[in-house]
Amino acid sequence: MSPRPSVSEEREQQILDAAITVFARLGFRTARMEDVVEQAGLSKAALYLYYKRKDAIIAALLQRLFTQEFNHLKALMESESQGPVVEQLLTLTR
Repeated sequence: MSPRPSVSEEREQQILDAAITVFARLGFRTARMEDVVEQAGLSKAALYLYYKRKDAIIAALLQRLFTQEFNHLKALMESESQGPVVEQLLTLTR
């Protein structure tokens, strides 16, 4: 059983998930921190405790995306049950 993530980690994920929804609906330029606050159901103070600017949220979202994709790629490279690595990479890039 994996350890339970800290409240801090859960809160960050809550904010990032809300930001994805807001950015998809309004776009990066139009979206405001207040929109993320509303979507996440948090106070402004809670949001600003984790992210001081919209750019910081975007950077965190990119980091999360890169980490997920890297982990997926690593798993593909370590797995031989899904076929040759070349085929796995082609599937991943499609």
